[in-house]
Amino acid sequence: MSLRSRDDLTLILNASEGCLQIVLARATDIYISYGAGLENHATELFAPVFTDLLHTLHLKLEMLQRLACVCGPGSFTGIRLVLTTALALRRSCGMLVAGLNYLQALAVEAQMLGQLAKDTCIYVVTHARQNLVHLQSFTVGDDCVQPTSDISLVAPTHMATLVKPKSYVIGSGLLRNSDLINALKKQDVSILALSEPSPKALVELATRAQYSDEDLTPLYVRPCDALTQLDSLCVKQGLSPSATSKKVTHLLHEAPRSFL
Repeated sequence: MSLRSRDDLTLILNASEGCLQIVLARATDIYISYGAGLENHATELFAPVFTDLLHTLHLKLEMLQRLACVCGPGSFTGIRLVLTTALALRRSCGMLVAGLNYLQALAVEAQMLGQLAKDTCIYVVTHARQNLVHLQSFTVGDDCVQPTSDISLVAPTHMATLVKPKSYVIGSGLLRNSDLINALKKQDVSILALSEPSPKALVELATRAQYSDEDLTPLYVRPCDALTQLDSLCVKQGLSPSATSKKVTHLLHEAPRSFL
Protein backbone atom coordinates (compact mmCIF):
# COMPACT_ATOMS: atom_id res chain seq x y z
CA MET A 1 0.00 0.00 0.00
CA SER A 2 1.41 3.39 -0.94
CA LEU A 3 0.12 6.87 -0.18
CA ARG A 4 1.28 9.80 -2.29
CA SER A 5 -0.99 12.66 -1.25
CA ARG A 6 -1.05 14.73 1.92
CA ASP A 7 -4.77 15.42 1.56
CA ASP A 8 -6.92 14.29 4.50
CA LEU A 9 -4.34 12.03 6.12
CA THR A 10 -4.90 11.82 9.87
CA LEU A 11 -2.62 10.12 12.37
CA ILE A 12 -4.28 9.03 15.63
CA LEU A 13 -2.34 8.12 18.78
CA ASN A 14 -3.57 6.61 22.04
CA ALA A 15 -1.64 5.31 25.04
CA SER A 16 -4.01 6.24 27.86
CA GLU A 17 -4.33 2.77 29.34
CA GLY A 18 -2.77 -0.62 28.74
CA CYS A 19 -2.43 -0.43 24.96
CA LEU A 20 -0.44 1.67 22.52
CA GLN A 21 -2.62 2.40 19.47
CA ILE A 22 -1.42 4.00 16.23
CA VAL A 23 -3.96 4.54 13.45
CA LEU A 24 -3.58 6.21 10.05
CA ALA A 25 -6.76 7.14 8.21
CA ARG A 26 -8.11 9.23 5.36
CA ALA A 27 -11.57 10.50 6.33
CA THR A 28 -13.21 7.34 7.80
CA ASP A 29 -11.06 4.86 5.84
CA ILE A 30 -8.39 3.14 7.95
CA TYR A 31 -5.16 2.51 6.04
CA ILE A 32 -3.27 0.87 8.84
CA SER A 33 -3.59 0.35 12.59
CA TYR A 34 -1.28 -1.00 15.26
CA GLY A 35 -2.02 -2.05 18.81
CA ALA A 36 0.21 -3.60 21.46
CA GLY A 37 0.16 -4.03 25.22
CA LEU A 38 2.30 -1.41 26.91
CA GLU A 39 3.59 -3.23 30.01
CA ASN A 40 5.41 0.01 30.93
CA HIS A 41 7.37 0.02 27.66
CA ALA A 42 5.40 2.58 25.63
CA THR A 43 8.37 4.92 25.21
CA GLU A 44 10.61 2.14 23.90
CA LEU A 45 7.89 0.74 21.61
CA PHE A 46 6.61 3.91 19.99
CA ALA A 47 9.56 5.19 17.93
CA PRO A 48 10.53 1.93 16.15
CA VAL A 49 6.90 0.91 15.55
CA PHE A 50 5.94 4.32 14.18
CA THR A 51 9.00 4.40 11.92
CA ASP A 52 8.18 0.93 10.60
CA LEU A 53 4.58 1.90 9.82
CA LEU A 54 5.71 4.95 7.86
CA HIS A 55 8.19 2.78 5.93
CA THR A 56 5.51 0.18 5.17
CA LEU A 57 3.30 2.86 3.61
CA HIS A 58 6.20 4.62 1.84
CA LEU A 59 5.06 7.67 3.77
CA LYS A 60 7.01 10.71 4.92
CA LEU A 61 6.07 12.75 7.96
CA GLU A 62 5.53 15.81 5.77
CA MET A 63 2.61 14.01 4.10
CA LEU A 64 0.61 13.85 7.32
CA GLN A 65 -1.90 16.67 7.61
CA ARG A 66 -3.57 16.14 10.97
CA LEU A 67 -2.74 14.47 14.26
CA ALA A 68 -5.39 13.45 16.80
CA CYS A 69 -4.09 12.47 20.24
CA VAL A 70 -5.98 10.93 23.11
CA CYS A 71 -5.14 13.37 25.94
CA GLY A 72 -6.41 11.22 28.80
CA PRO A 73 -7.50 10.54 31.39
CA GLY A 74 -5.24 7.61 32.12
CA SER A 75 -1.56 6.77 32.33
CA PHE A 76 0.63 9.82 32.93
CA THR A 77 3.46 8.23 30.94
CA GLY A 78 1.21 7.32 28.01
CA ILE A 79 -0.38 10.76 27.90
CA ARG A 80 3.00 12.50 27.99
CA LEU A 81 4.28 10.24 25.20
CA VAL A 82 1.55 11.09 22.69
CA LEU A 83 1.35 14.78 23.61
CA THR A 84 5.12 15.22 23.34
CA THR A 85 4.93 13.58 19.91
CA ALA A 86 2.11 15.95 18.95
CA LEU A 87 4.12 18.96 20.09
CA ALA A 88 7.17 17.87 18.08
CA LEU A 89 5.23 17.04 14.90
CA ARG A 90 3.16 20.23 15.05
CA ARG A 91 6.28 22.36 15.25
CA SER A 92 8.48 20.43 12.84
CA CYS A 93 5.94 19.39 10.19
CA GLY A 94 3.18 21.97 10.54
CA MET A 95 0.51 19.42 11.43
CA LEU A 96 -2.83 20.52 12.82
CA VAL A 97 -3.58 18.77 16.12
CA ALA A 98 -6.68 17.82 18.09
CA GLY A 99 -7.18 16.33 21.53
CA LEU A 100 -9.50 13.38 22.13
CA ASN A 101 -11.17 12.28 25.35
CA TYR A 102 -10.37 8.64 26.14
CA LEU A 103 -13.67 8.13 27.95
CA GLN A 104 -15.61 9.46 24.96
CA ALA A 105 -13.70 7.09 22.67
CA LEU A 106 -14.87 4.18 24.84
CA ALA A 107 -18.44 5.52 24.75
CA VAL A 108 -18.30 5.66 20.94
CA GLU A 109 -17.02 2.08 20.91
CA ALA A 110 -19.91 1.00 23.15
CA GLN A 111 -22.43 2.65 20.84
CA MET A 112 -20.91 0.91 17.82
CA LEU A 113 -20.62 -2.48 19.51
CA GLY A 114 -24.10 -2.47 20.99
CA GLN A 115 -25.77 -0.53 18.14
CA LEU A 116 -27.33 1.56 20.89
CA ALA A 117 -30.42 3.62 20.16
CA LYS A 118 -30.72 7.38 20.45
CA ASP A 119 -30.92 8.74 24.01
CA THR A 120 -29.27 5.66 25.49
CA CYS A 121 -27.16 6.62 28.51
CA ILE A 122 -23.59 5.29 28.73
CA TYR A 123 -21.38 5.50 31.82
CA VAL A 124 -17.66 5.09 31.22
CA VAL A 125 -15.64 4.16 34.30
CA THR A 126 -11.87 3.64 34.09
CA HIS A 127 -9.27 2.80 36.69
CA ALA A 128 -7.54 5.85 38.22
CA ARG A 129 -5.73 4.24 41.14
CA GLN A 130 -6.60 2.05 44.10
CA ASN A 131 -10.15 2.78 45.28
CA LEU A 132 -10.57 5.58 42.73
CA VAL A 133 -12.07 5.61 39.22
CA HIS A 134 -12.63 8.16 36.45
CA LEU A 135 -16.32 8.54 35.64
CA GLN A 136 -18.18 10.35 32.86
CA SER A 137 -21.67 9.92 31.41
CA PHE A 138 -22.67 10.16 27.75
CA THR A 139 -25.85 10.08 25.70
CA VAL A 140 -26.26 8.67 22.20
CA GLY A 141 -27.37 11.49 19.86
CA ASP A 142 -28.59 11.51 16.28
CA ASP A 143 -25.14 10.96 14.80
CA CYS A 144 -22.66 11.00 17.69
CA VAL A 145 -22.14 10.30 21.39
CA GLN A 146 -22.06 13.44 23.54
CA PRO A 147 -20.92 13.91 27.16
CA THR A 148 -23.62 14.79 29.67
CA SER A 149 -21.27 15.35 32.64
CA ASP A 150 -17.72 16.41 33.39
CA ILE A 151 -15.07 13.82 34.21
CA SER A 152 -15.06 13.12 37.93
CA LEU A 153 -13.02 11.06 40.36
CA VAL A 154 -15.12 8.84 42.62
CA ALA A 155 -14.80 5.79 44.81
CA PRO A 156 -16.03 2.63 43.07
CA THR A 157 -18.61 2.00 45.79
CA HIS A 158 -20.05 5.49 45.30
CA MET A 159 -20.04 5.18 41.51
CA ALA A 160 -22.66 2.42 41.61
CA THR A 161 -25.14 4.80 43.25
CA LEU A 162 -24.82 7.35 40.43
CA VAL A 163 -25.87 5.04 37.58
CA LYS A 164 -29.34 5.46 36.15
CA PRO A 165 -31.51 2.41 35.34
CA LYS A 166 -31.53 1.02 31.78
CA SER A 167 -28.09 2.48 31.04
CA TYR A 168 -24.83 0.90 29.89
CA VAL A 169 -21.61 0.80 31.95
CA ILE A 170 -18.18 0.10 30.45
CA GLY A 171 -14.48 0.53 31.15
CA SER A 172 -11.44 -0.78 33.01
CA GLY A 173 -12.85 0.44 36.32
CA LEU A 174 -15.15 -2.58 36.19
CA LEU A 175 -12.37 -5.06 35.54
CA ARG A 176 -10.37 -3.90 38.57
CA ASN A 177 -13.29 -3.62 40.99
CA SER A 178 -15.25 -6.85 41.28
CA ASP A 179 -17.42 -5.37 44.07
CA LEU A 180 -18.56 -2.66 41.64
CA ILE A 181 -19.62 -5.28 39.08
CA ASN A 182 -21.55 -7.16 41.77
CA ALA A 183 -23.30 -3.95 42.84
CA LEU A 184 -24.21 -3.03 39.26
CA LYS A 185 -25.58 -6.52 38.56
CA LYS A 186 -28.24 -5.84 41.17
CA GLN A 187 -29.41 -2.81 39.18
CA ASP A 188 -31.23 -2.56 35.85
CA VAL A 189 -28.10 -1.79 33.79
CA SER A 190 -26.09 -3.50 31.06
CA ILE A 191 -22.36 -4.14 31.49
CA LEU A 192 -20.12 -4.20 28.42
CA ALA A 193 -16.72 -5.89 28.55
CA LEU A 194 -14.67 -3.12 26.97
CA SER A 195 -11.16 -2.12 28.00
CA GLU A 196 -10.03 -0.10 24.96
CA PRO A 197 -11.57 1.64 21.94
CA SER A 198 -11.25 0.07 18.51
CA PRO A 199 -9.41 1.87 15.68
CA LYS A 200 -12.82 2.51 14.10
CA ALA A 201 -14.04 4.30 17.24
CA LEU A 202 -10.88 6.42 17.37
CA VAL A 203 -11.33 7.39 13.72
CA GLU A 204 -14.99 8.25 14.29
CA LEU A 205 -14.03 10.59 17.11
CA ALA A 206 -11.09 12.06 15.20
CA THR A 207 -13.23 12.97 12.19
CA ARG A 208 -15.44 15.11 14.45
CA ALA A 209 -12.61 16.78 16.35
CA GLN A 210 -11.61 20.44 16.09
CA TYR A 211 -8.04 20.84 14.82
CA SER A 212 -5.76 23.80 15.45
CA ASP A 213 -2.11 24.84 15.51
CA GLU A 214 -2.05 25.13 19.31
CA ASP A 215 -0.35 22.69 21.69
CA LEU A 216 -2.68 20.21 23.39
CA THR A 217 -3.57 20.18 27.08
CA PRO A 218 -3.41 16.85 28.93
CA LEU A 219 -6.46 15.42 30.69
CA TYR A 220 -4.64 14.19 33.79
CA VAL A 221 -7.69 14.62 36.11
CA ARG A 222 -6.27 12.77 39.11
CA PRO A 223 -3.34 14.24 41.09
CA CYS A 224 0.14 12.95 40.38
CA ASP A 225 1.21 10.27 42.87
CA ALA A 226 4.69 11.83 43.17
CA LEU A 227 3.19 15.18 44.20
CA THR A 228 0.77 13.73 46.74
CA GLN A 229 3.66 11.74 48.27
CA LEU A 230 6.24 14.52 47.90
CA ASP A 231 6.94 15.02 51.62
CA SER A 232 7.67 11.35 52.29
CA LEU A 233 9.80 11.09 49.13
CA CYS A 234 11.85 14.13 50.22
CA VAL A 235 12.51 12.62 53.66
CA LYS A 236 13.78 9.41 52.04
CA GLN A 237 16.10 11.45 49.80
CA GLY A 238 17.33 13.67 52.63
CA LEU A 239 15.73 16.79 51.11
CA SER A 240 13.72 19.59 52.66
CA PRO A 241 9.99 19.04 51.92
CA SER A 242 9.16 22.77 52.05
CA ALA A 243 12.07 23.83 49.80
CA THR A 244 11.36 21.04 47.34
CA SER A 245 7.65 21.91 47.25
CA LYS A 246 8.46 25.54 46.40
CA LYS A 247 10.86 24.45 43.65
CA VAL A 248 8.32 22.04 42.15
CA THR A 249 5.62 24.74 42.17
CA HIS A 250 7.99 27.12 40.36
CA LEU A 251 8.86 24.51 37.73
CA LEU A 252 5.22 23.62 37.13
CA HIS A 253 4.35 27.25 36.38
CA GLU A 254 7.47 28.18 34.45
CA ALA A 255 6.95 28.64 30.71
CA PRO A 256 8.78 26.14 28.45
CA ARG A 257 12.15 27.47 27.29
CA SER A 258 10.96 27.35 23.67
CA PHE A 259 8.34 29.98 24.59
CA LEU A 260 10.88 32.38 26.14
